[in-house]
Amino acid sequence: MKKNTPRDGWFIASSLFMLVLMPGAFMACSAPQPAIGFVGPLTGPSSAVGLGSRNGVLLALGSTTLGTQAPEILIKDDRNDPDQCLSAVQELNAEGCSIVILGTPSQAATKALPWAVEHSMLVLSPTVSAPIRGTESEYYIYINANSSEYGKTLATLAFQGQGEKKDGHGGRRS
Repeated sequence: MKKNTPRDGWFIASSLFMLVLMPGAFMACSAPQPAIGFVGPLTGPSSAVGLGSRNGVLLALGSTTLGTQAPEILIKDDRNDPDQCLSAVQELNAEGCSIVILGTPSQAATKALPWAVEHSMLVLSPTVSAPIRGTESEYYIYINANSSEYGKTLATLAFQGQGEKKDGHGGRRS
């Protein structure tokens, strides 16, 4: 199994954002770009996650790209609440968004993610890692590995470390 590095995460993230931006490069200049929605906890105890994700989206999509007009970005606060997250995604859908970025922790996405993929919304997420119904959909693109993959990686590292013992001075011996 290939070891993932932080560099891999940046490559995946930049690739995902290019997927969002590329259609605009091939459309006529007068054709409107689709609105892109962002949902995350912008207030409350989990706001650091949401604000960081929102700021990344604004940096990536907030300026003109490839000579086209920047896409409209509609931002919603879900307060890290599953019902509020679902409501925000439904509002974005009603406002014409077919792409939503979920910058919310997994717990808040438990209702919104399945609803979005069932309604053919493309969902990008830098934060959802827990198994949630809908994550197996072609409409869901994630950056983080799921929680079970993290567990497998940690277990593999633990088993690999079993044969090594420290000599008390910071060195390793067999």
